[in-house]
Amino acid sequence: MYQNKHSFTLAICMLVVAAFYSCKPDANDFQKYQGHTEIIYTGTVTGIAVRPGNLRAQVQWAPTPDPNVTNYVLYWNNGADSAVIPAVNIKDTIKTIVTGLQETSVQNFLLYTINGKGNRSIGQTISSVKVLGPIYQSSLYNRQLNAAKPYRMFGTDSVRFYFTRADSTLIYSKLWYRHQNGTLDSSLVKTDSITLMQFSNNTKAAIRSFYLPATAIDTFSVPYIDSTIAIH
Repeated sequence: MYQNKHSFTLAICMLVVAAFYSCKPDANDFQKYQGHTEIIYTGTVTGIAVRPGNLRAQVQWAPTPDPNVTNYVLYWNNGADSAVIPAVNIKDTIKTIVTGLQETSVQNFLLYTINGKGNRSIGQTISSVKVLGPIYQSSLYNRQLNAAKPYRMFGTDSVRFYFTRADSTLIYSKLWYRHQNGTLDSSLVKTDSITLMQFSNNTKAAIRSFYLPATAIDTFSVPYIDSTIAIH
């Protein structure tokens, strides 16, 4: 009787142990969801940034240290547009220009690295990028003469113009004027004043200003030319 009871108990224990091992998850079970293949991610980049331009943008980044990467793939317009940039032997910053962008829309850029087997990296995103264009350009204005001291004559052939303080994005203004012999000349204004030699009296100088927004790759000019006051 005791022996039968012992044999029954042993059989129950063996069933429990077998059930435990049959239910224990296999460490490789996840592979059946990946087609029994290992997912390999290529190396990512560093220093990714976007610089706005005139209806375009420059996307730049430092090359990945992963030697197996063969291409960089960049997406924009919600993935509708893309560009493939070969991962050539470049040690410095990689730069690519994206054109045909709209000033009224905000862009998100997504960058992947890819190796020769088609494996790619985790996507790296730069969001809410706004480019510049005609709307921004229409807000610009030419540099103004200082109303309290617009000009000063030196002798009979030289004049100095004084200007108001410039916006930080204004890089220079261009002046066109006539010499006393009637020839047309020009000069760049980069400070708060400029002296023009051999300036023809009873004439005006024309001015156009040029702006370079912070981090931008393009310079924007005022769409129109203004004239200074007449010098007598």
